[in-house]
Amino acid sequence: NKIIDAHGKDTGVVGLAAPFTMYYYNSEYEKAMFWRLKSRGHVFIGISSYEFFPGNATNPLTDRKPQLKPDDKQTFASVDGWLHCFRNPTDHLPPGLPRALISQSDYLNPAEPDHNPKGLPKKYLFSHSNLGGDWNDFNRNFTLLKECIKIAAAHEAAPVLIVGKEVDKDKPSMA
Repeated sequence: NKIIDAHGKDTGVVGLAAPFTMYYYNSEYEKAMFWRLKSRGHVFIGISSYEFFPGNATNPLTDRKPQLKPDDKQTFASVDGWLHCFRNPTDHLPPGLPRALISQSDYLNPAEPDHNPKGLPKKYLFSHSNLGGDWNDFNRNFTLLKECIKIAAAHEAAPVLIVGKEVDKDKPSMA
């Protein structure tokens, strides 16, 4: 995604937030666009928000598995730096590139009225958000959630908030 400023002007910075797709023509187009923009002087920042990107994907349902396309690793090592949320970044990121421990949630503006808790007391022990379907269930560790709910219920802990949506009939869930 090209990063634009408040006036809609191209900043010359591009965020690379997921592996290239597995579909040959789409993948080749994505790689060509990467190298074209790079050759024109755009700065590329890798953003590790898609599983273990740029490391190997672990979700069996993903269609973006860098481990199946080793040539893509060279491209991911050609970005200008990485924003990541890894405890052990050396396990996942190419060596020798600048990196910063930054999560997507770091861009929350607490001054926004919708994000201000207004001094309300903590109401839930924990919350979980999941759009449903096997892909999301895997990435959001639905299996762990079920165990946490059992533990919270057994200890009569504070309520738990679970937010989701109805699962599409053609997309089974791990529930």
